[in-house]
Amino acid sequence: MFALVFLMVIGTSIWVYFDAKSLGIEKGQPTKNDMGAGGWCACCLLLWIVAFPLYLVTRNKRQSVSDIATRKCPYCAEMIRAEATVCRYCHKDLLPAASARRAI
Repeated sequence: MFALVFLMVIGTSIWVYFDAKSLGIEKGQPTKNDMGAGGWCACCLLLWIVAFPLYLVTRNKRQSVSDIATRKCPYCAEMIRAEATVCRYCHKDLLPAASARRAI
């Protein structure tokens, strides 16, 4: 029985890691739980009963965040919102974007 629970925790933690990577979850994003894929995986391994349900609840919110229109800053090459007039990374003024592409 213990082995089955152990395999379930390991399996779901690995799934959380790859799912978070596929959603583009990275450390430092402006969201409530910005741990990154590795942080979510570690939390699921250590505190599975709390972290796995929390990840599933916040997962849908993260999917909608990934649909925000973005563009690449011409100065520092970081992805920023399409409406941005100042880059949040290099703090340079930007021209308005003629067309924005959707983040994948």
